[in-house]
Amino acid sequence: AKLGVSPGATYTLRAFARTRGFNSVSRAYANGKYSPASDSGAGIAIKWLDGSGATLGVSKSSSVVRNTTDWTPLEVSAAAPAVAAQAQVVLYTSCPNEKGIAGSVWFDDVALTGQSAPNPLTVSAITPATAASGASASATITGTAFEAGAAVRLVSGTTTVEATDVTVKSANEITCSLPLTGAVAGTYDVVVTNPDSKTAKLTGGFSVTAAASSCGTGTTASVSLFAAMVGLLSLAGVGRRRKKG
Repeated sequence: AKLGVSPGATYTLRAFARTRGFNSVSRAYANGKYSPASDSGAGIAIKWLDGSGATLGVSKSSSVVRNTTDWTPLEVSAAAPAVAAQAQVVLYTSCPNEKGIAGSVWFDDVALTGQSAPNPLTVSAITPATAASGASASATITGTAFEAGAAVRLVSGTTTVEATDVTVKSANEITCSLPLTGAVAGTYDVVVTNPDSKTAKLTGGFSVTAAASSCGTGTTASVSLFAAMVGLLSLAGVGRRRKKG
């Protein structure tokens, strides 16, 4: 039977096996006589399949049961490949010399269990989401699956701002400082990279605005111009009143 699986999730296959008269059919010459070879074994495995049923790989138990009448536990744990859609339980016998196997083997209590796939690395928000160029801004980033040692950067085209003082508070929160001196105004992606090189980004999540410029000179000039205009209007008004008199 084939079972549905989730890519990245860890699955464990367990079973018990025992044998009787379980040997290779071929005979090995040792100590002046022939005797049945004893290198055959019984094991368990998980076969991984994609959506079309094609085999992606096989994860085998690290040990096999050889010629024993005692029930012996077998186990294999493995993560489903990235494109896996199905898994198949395999109970097998191995025969290194390919001559066949004599005897009997039994399997019991076969069970395949799965664990939830780990949370994917994501970046959901950054606070604040905007800051002016020319200064360093403190920011808090939220998401999932952040790991100690993660790196943070802002990316806009070929422009990159590397965050400093990056602290992973938890799997869901990072604090950092964004050095924006000289940063070009515009919209930036917020990118988080874990030590294992997995990367996630919040597209267009942060905006850098142009640094505020001094307006003292401009204000003085505006006030002077306004005063001059008021003076001209007053003179024009006086002239009209005299003419009417």
